[in-house]
Amino acid sequence: MEINDNKKLVEILNCFLWEIVSDYVDHDAESLKEVLRSKCYLDIDCIDKISTAEVQTSDEFIIRGFTEKDGILAINFEMPAIIIAKSANGCVCYSVTACCEGIAEVPDVNSCEWNSVNMNFEDMGRVKLLSFSHLVKSLCLSYEEAEADDLNA
Repeated sequence: MEINDNKKLVEILNCFLWEIVSDYVDHDAESLKEVLRSKCYLDIDCIDKISTAEVQTSDEFIIRGFTEKDGILAINFEMPAIIIAKSANGCVCYSVTACCEGIAEVPDVNSCEWNSVNMNFEDMGRVKLLSFSHLVKSLCLSYEEAEADDLNA
């Protein structure tokens, strides 16, 4: 499939970005703890014990639009998710429902040889998709509408 415009590129990147954002969340326990401290009525001492986060479920990845500037596509997205946040010993475990919103920047169709990349992202497994993570130049993410349930209660 020949990719010759940014609109088509953005459509193809949906599955790829979904995995990139999920992986980012899986490594973002500190930011998630900040959100839980400020937006949820939980014990601060318990929140401080959280050491890992993992996307348990995400039903969709929505691209809300994109802008083009200086060879970069800034892709605006949202990803509703259920995230499990827990301590290393498992004594603290929360199910966090949030909408992950943000912007991912990737090279546009003229700045990267996207056609040389196997663009069948939907058929790739997570490990293979993440091997292309270097193509994401910047990722900014926030957790909106966060709510948490204590799974140990």
